[in-house]
Amino acid sequence: MFREDYLMKMVQQLAEHLAKIVKLRDAGELEQALAAVDEGLAALFGDDLTLLQQLDPLSAARMLSHPERKTAYAKLLEEEAIIYLKMGEIQLTERLRKRAKLVESA
Repeated sequence: MFREDYLMKMVQQLAEHLAKIVKLRDAGELEQALAAVDEGLAALFGDDLTLLQQLDPLSAARMLSHPERKTAYAKLLEEEAIIYLKMGEIQLTERLRKRAKLVESA
């Protein structure tokens, strides 16, 4: 029961953050959209976020352990990649997309 409640809350939070990110991105408010990505990451991963971002993708995936957490992290990274693509940051976009795919598939 606790796990189901936790997962439902996480899915709801992710959906809310993604909606905000997409709205800002589509409005061309790219800096605000990046800030919303950071807010989403902080809300979903809290104190673990700093370590999570420092780890290589496979270690990050092990740290996240549950598929739902991996998917949430990967979705936020993909949104960040889309924003950076709109900003013309091709290399950063590619790194973020690669990390998202590796984390989610591990």
